[in-house]
Amino acid sequence: MTKTVENNVSAISRENIALTMAAAVAGNLTLTQDTEEVLSSAVVLKRAPLWILADLKAAGVDVAAYPHPDSKAGNNPAKFEGFRKDPKTGEKKAYTVDWYNVYCSGLPTGKRIAAALAAISEEEKVSKSVATSEEKKSLNQQMNNLRNLYRRAIKLEYQFNAVNSLPHVAVAYRMTKGEDGADVLKSTPYPINLYNPKDPTDFNILSIGSFLGLNVAAAQSNGGTKEALLATAGKGTTEDEEAETPAIDSVETFEDYAAEMEASFENDRMVGEIYSRLNGKDSDDFLLTMFSLARHFELVCNKPALQARFKAINEAKLSAKSAKAS
Repeated sequence: MTKTVENNVSAISRENIALTMAAAVAGNLTLTQDTEEVLSSAVVLKRAPLWILADLKAAGVDVAAYPHPDSKAGNNPAKFEGFRKDPKTGEKKAYTVDWYNVYCSGLPTGKRIAAALAAISEEEKVSKSVATSEEKKSLNQQMNNLRNLYRRAIKLEYQFNAVNSLPHVAVAYRMTKGEDGADVLKSTPYPINLYNPKDPTDFNILSIGSFLGLNVAAAQSNGGTKEALLATAGKGTTEDEEAETPAIDSVETFEDYAAEMEASFENDRMVGEIYSRLNGKDSDDFLLTMFSLARHFELVCNKPALQARFKAINEAKLSAKSAKAS
């Protein structure tokens, strides 16, 4: 059950806090631009919470002040009840508030979507037309995506801190070098590195959904190891990610997945599991896929122009390494 706020002033006060916190970041152009860009892509939306979280922190936002999106009790619940009078009967009626719905309505993107929906409603009243139904459906989906985006961003922060509190597990976001040489978040479907702090080579790379699905409390009661945590997969926060693997529908996505495959082969544990799977029962399709991939990669990599580039790149790297060593 949601926490009951016993008077309407308390409920309104919490809604005002949400709107005030939204107003505090409304002028951040980077946050607004990133928010707008990711709403149209379901695949990217699954990675975007990490980018939004990074934007909030870069803006100096105290994300610890945001309620846990699943909380229904305590001093800072995300879901709570207030009371208001029914204008027709005068009776006091309860209503449920979702803090993140209110917060997102105060963001520039939320205001844009709400204004567009209001304009459609007015148009429908005048014209009695349903020609705008597809546009309305799209806008409603954008609003849902917006709310889920910020909920997942804050869930990610809570989960990150919870996992790092375990005695034998560490977690870090995967980074890469930006164009200016600075560390930036790696754009990948698997942006989270879960590892053994005593042996960083013992690691697992996870998607945001998989990471949020881990049950930290259960892992803690079973020793707080990485293995205990991974054994809880799917037993933590319920996530709405699609079960099927997202389609590779662009070269950029293919490049992401190729990088992930390369990283997997640098993990000795993963390589061992691949061999075990290939030698196990019902693995014919997997074996055929592996050999088919090898054949396709060989055809590409045997192109003379690409081989020449590969050789030149490797020689340049070796030269730079040698010069640095001397």
